[in-house]
Amino acid sequence: MARAWPEARALIWKHRRSLGLGLVLMLVNRLAGLVLPASSKYLIDNVLGKHDLTKLVPLALAVGGATVIQAITSFLLAQTVSIAAQRAISDLRIDVQRLGPDTWKIRFAVQNSGYLPSYVTKRALERKVVRGVVYEIALPEGAELIAGKARIEGGQLEGRASKVSLQAFIPGNDLTGDRGQAEWTIRAREGATVCVVARHERAGRVTEQVKLG
Repeated sequence: MARAWPEARALIWKHRRSLGLGLVLMLVNRLAGLVLPASSKYLIDNVLGKHDLTKLVPLALAVGGATVIQAITSFLLAQTVSIAAQRAISDLRIDVQRLGPDTWKIRFAVQNSGYLPSYVTKRALERKVVRGVVYEIALPEGAELIAGKARIEGGQLEGRASKVSLQAFIPGNDLTGDRGQAEWTIRAREGATVCVVARHERAGRVTEQVKLG
């Protein structure tokens, strides 16, 4: 705990401008979110209660404007804070196993080395505005993909501040909160080179070349 505070303070200071702008956007977003509940009371008391339909159009415009502001600030907030998560993906391990003559199983695991999760904010995750980690494999000429897909969409990766990883290389697409993996079974000649990629629109990209055999 004694070491966590200095690290957190250094992280906050490093990204103080982005975080400051994020706080302003969050405040505007929350204030805009209060318009809809307040408009319900105004609608009942001043429009329906007094049978004054002339106030209905301004009320609708106010609610619509607040909704637009809330959507814009949510987007800008996610984009602003996401710079702290850039280039957070790093390769953890790539494992090649021979299954038979010219048949190989490739397992590629990555981890989030940053403090923030790959989705950055819970709001972005809830609204599904950000995809998970995408794993891709590029085969050499003459090779064949036997099991797995050339493009696999995985889950999100938690940050260092969220979970502690298990120190094990366990099969599965969701190893621990900050780790993920994909695996393929291919048929290719020994000595061929295979390219594997893990990428995320906010957390960066990692590419590995692996030689079979």
